[in-house]
Amino acid sequence: MLTQVRSNYYAVLVAKERIKVNRALSEFAEKVYRAQIGRTKTGQAAPYEPLQLRVLVLQARAQLIQSQNEYGAAWRRLAATLSEPEMAPVEVVGDVNISVPSLDQQAAWRWICDHHTNLIIAQNGVAKSQHLLHLAKMTRGFPTSTWMRPSSMTTL
Repeated sequence: MLTQVRSNYYAVLVAKERIKVNRALSEFAEKVYRAQIGRTKTGQAAPYEPLQLRVLVLQARAQLIQSQNEYGAAWRRLAATLSEPEMAPVEVVGDVNISVPSLDQQAAWRWICDHHTNLIIAQNGVAKSQHLLHLAKMTRGFPTSTWMRPSSMTTL
């Protein structure tokens, strides 16, 4: 659950950053478009040039709307993970550009080896197999290679 909360929290932060970037892109495209219209009115540009820029303005607006929708969806996922699906969006603090803290690789590896469930299960499986092998040696004797061969091969 903690991992899901963390993942959804960072998804909200990333969506918030996308809104900032796409808003800036949309405003910039709009300014360029208006400047090109002004150049066309004064005769410094061909009449078709603003039409090319209008497509870019519309794409930037669509990206802004999409990023706003992604923010809403990310917020709803976070709220659902917190078991509060009706929670209204609030200001989230944090920065996605913060660097990951340094980590002692050896200590982390030792901790993983000592605590990871799958590794513990594998170690227990090895120990069990070794115990069963030792038990088989003590009770029946260790099987030889002739014991494992089919009877037709022993007459060669």
